[in-house]
Amino acid sequence: MTLMTIVVLVGIAFLLSINLYSVFAQKAPPEGVLKYNYVRGVEIVHLKTPYTLNFAQQKQVISLLNSAENMTATVAPTSFEFEQLTFYLFDAPDAILKPIANDAGSFIFSFSTNNGEKIFKEKTPGSFLALLSQTYDLNP
Repeated sequence: MTLMTIVVLVGIAFLLSINLYSVFAQKAPPEGVLKYNYVRGVEIVHLKTPYTLNFAQQKQVISLLNSAENMTATVAPTSFEFEQLTFYLFDAPDAILKPIANDAGSFIFSFSTNNGEKIFKEKTPGSFLALLSQTYDLNP
């Protein structure tokens, strides 16, 4: 083999190793409550009328859901303007989000999947309810 062939082979091996490193060294996104790709659609029920969320609203709701903190304490229920959110999933039964309370501006809710029900509290007070109030007609 000539020197030029060795240099080319070393260069190809170097480029291949850099590409393989970038593929295997990527950090997986944090596992949240719900993955974006699993959701076919989201619907909110307000005064017994269902309203479908648009794609941008769905992404925001899933993001807020995934950033919410798991809770173990119980709180006194509060009434809300909507009954529930239904997450229609591709390969699993529907997931249901039901409002429980508004604790000092922080939305507390239950989230039920085929893996059971968990209670969550939003991290940014007021953001979840502000978003949800834009998803249905206030004067049906």
